[in-house]
Amino acid sequence: MKSKFSALYLCLAVVLAFCPAVSADNEYESRIQGYAEDIIDFNIKNHNGSVQEWIDASLAADAGNDSEWYIIALSQRGEKYDFSKYASSLLDYVQNRRITNFVTRQKYALALIACGFEDSDFVKQTIAESAEGYETLNVMGVIFTLHLLNNSDRNFDIEPIIERLLSLAKADGSWSVLSDTVDVTSMAIQALSPFYLTDEKVMTAVDRALVLLSQKQLEDGDFISYGVANAESVCQVIIALTSLGIDPFGDERFIKNGNTLLDGLLKYRLEDGSFSHLLEGGFSHTATVQSLCAFTAANRFYNEKGAFYDFSRQTENPGDESQEDSSEQAESSLTETTGPEESSNISTPSEETSEISGTDKEKPGYKAWVIAVIVFLTFTLCLVLFIRKKRKIKNYIMPVAIGIIAVLVVLLTDFHSPEGYYNDTTSKTNITGKVSITVRCDVIAGEESKYIPKSGVILEKEFFDIQNGDTVYDILIEAAKANKIQIETNGSSINGTIYVSGINYIYEYDYGDLSGWMYKVNGVNPALGCASYVLSDGEEIEWHYSLTIGKGMN
Repeated sequence: MKSKFSALYLCLAVVLAFCPAVSADNEYESRIQGYAEDIIDFNIKNHNGSVQEWIDASLAADAGNDSEWYIIALSQRGEKYDFSKYASSLLDYVQNRRITNFVTRQKYALALIACGFEDSDFVKQTIAESAEGYETLNVMGVIFTLHLLNNSDRNFDIEPIIERLLSLAKADGSWSVLSDTVDVTSMAIQALSPFYLTDEKVMTAVDRALVLLSQKQLEDGDFISYGVANAESVCQVIIALTSLGIDPFGDERFIKNGNTLLDGLLKYRLEDGSFSHLLEGGFSHTATVQSLCAFTAANRFYNEKGAFYDFSRQTENPGDESQEDSSEQAESSLTETTGPEESSNISTPSEETSEISGTDKEKPGYKAWVIAVIVFLTFTLCLVLFIRKKRKIKNYIMPVAIGIIAVLVVLLTDFHSPEGYYNDTTSKTNITGKVSITVRCDVIAGEESKYIPKSGVILEKEFFDIQNGDTVYDILIEAAKANKIQIETNGSSINGTIYVSGINYIYEYDYGDLSGWMYKVNGVNPALGCASYVLSDGEEIEWHYSLTIGKGMN
């Protein structure tokens, strides 16, 4: 009898021993699901609580701008959504924009694959160019190349691309683009994770990188990038760990002073469910969408659905019967309404999308005058036909149709002129001070180009008034208008994601994988985007072209 009780006790002990682990997983699963839903609720409050309406409305409208990571996260949550409207908008976007940054094209291709549109010509072309030109890409380009090839059924030799990414690791085992190591190292791990168990070199490199990330974790559970603790770095580490099948909130290597990665991330959570970039900061679009990606990756881990970038286990979209037709219609519509896509030179990528090149809208009233002229000419032609006694209805169909088409063209097209752009200035009120700005490209002053001054000075120091809320980006644009200097950017100044990729027709990556534009304020590189840095009286802005971004302004 005693032996029976002993056996029963042993069984009970084993069961109880596993209970805490199961409860912990269930607890985390429930919590992260709630945090993810809060982010979604925060975004869809203007769409009657419907995720599908959010996808079809604002996310589709922002296709190509800042909605791709939301789309990828939503597609990986396992819910059934129809992404055909978004995909159609994105395909239209890539056809009608000058997108010379190849990494940006790769991101769009990943979003389309996540939506089930992997057979689109744009995706096929991007994958082929990635596989063929990987040697010319920087670290981010190689990372995205691996993500694309891992989700492609085409037969590419992936070993050289893995070797390329491993060769880009720094001496300490990290990967970086700027001075940051946490984010890019985590992203490199995410791309290498499918080969971790089968490639000894990958395993060695990834294990070394994990040790480095563990060492960089702060006592509160978060990380420092670009000199400041922030939410996004925590998100990338979470995605990296889950891609390797590591419990992101239970692994002892990533628990500091009792604080997990989840504790580190929740420091940046706001009352409305969104996230801030910095501690005690306001809403950040980037921090919020990356947090959704991190929660989605963790949820996929706890439910054994695969890594965040594994699109092979996708749940069929609703209307599955028509999904293929939707993809074909999107491609067909694109082909009919636009010309062939401009090819991208992957050896000299530059960010998309907005180019301020001395071309912008004319005065608002010009369209009314043009339409009035079209209506007058159409009426005159019809009157002439009437006078000539050509009074059958069919005689009037063609001129009326041409007139209607002409009016639609005017309504849907913005005509631009350099003078219209450069004269578009707004007088400031409530002036709070004055700042200075200079733009230089000394490191390439000897290069043969009509856009590169021999002195290396594109803009000598000039002073501009500032008002409440003016940012480094605002003053750059004001200076560009005043001096007729071309600026090319991507992102949105509204949510602070703007990025300056070209000044005076000199672009990032034109002179090497780490070349590009950087700015300083009072001699210091801020840890903020140029559209997020709010200026104060007397500050000095310096824009420099650098050959080694993140290693100083040289």
